[in-house]
Amino acid sequence: RDLVGTLWAAGVQARLDPLGGPVQEPVTTGFWRKRLKPLQAAESFSWTDTLEWGRPRAIPGGLEWRQPKDQARIAVRFLREGEAGVLPLGEYLRELRGLGSVEDPHAFSEVALSSAVAQVIRYTKPVYPEPYLTGSVKEVFVTEVAVVPGQGGYYVIHYRARREGFRKFRAEFLRFRGRLRLAPPARP
Repeated sequence: RDLVGTLWAAGVQARLDPLGGPVQEPVTTGFWRKRLKPLQAAESFSWTDTLEWGRPRAIPGGLEWRQPKDQARIAVRFLREGEAGVLPLGEYLRELRGLGSVEDPHAFSEVALSSAVAQVIRYTKPVYPEPYLTGSVKEVFVTEVAVVPGQGGYYVIHYRARREGFRKFRAEFLRFRGRLRLAPPARP
C-alpha cells in the first residue's frame, strides 16, 4: 500500500503472490469520511484495533482486551527467556500440550502469523464459581493459544471465551490476530 506508484510495487507484488494468503482490506473508521485506523504500538508489538472493545489493560509483558460484557478475552504478551518465572520455549509448549480436558486433541497446528510460524493449540477448561459446591455449577471455557518464537523470547497470544460464545467471538479474534505486527522489543 505504501509503495503504490513506485518502481518497487511490481517487485513486491511478485514476491507476495507466491506466498498466497488473502489480501487484507484496510481498516477504516467513520461513516461519511472514512479514515484509516492508525497502527498502535506497545512495548513489543503493534496492532490495529479491529475489536472495538475499548482500551486494553496492561498485563505483565503485554496487553489484554476484554469484550464489554466479559464474554471473551484476548491477551498478547512477549515472554523473555531467562526472566524469573518464564519457561524456555520447548517447556512452555510441552506444558500447553498437557492443559485441557481428556476430550481435547492435545496437538499443535501451524499458522502463519506476522511473517512467522506460530504453534496453535486449543483446549477446554471447566471453572467452578466460588459460592457453589464443586461439580454443581460449572462454566466451560475454550482457550486458543498461539506461540510465536521471537528474538530473545516468544510471543503468546491467548483467546479465551465461554464455550457457547467461542465461535461468535473467534471471527473477531482472527481478524485482530491478522492485524498484529510482532517485532522484538527495543533493547534496553
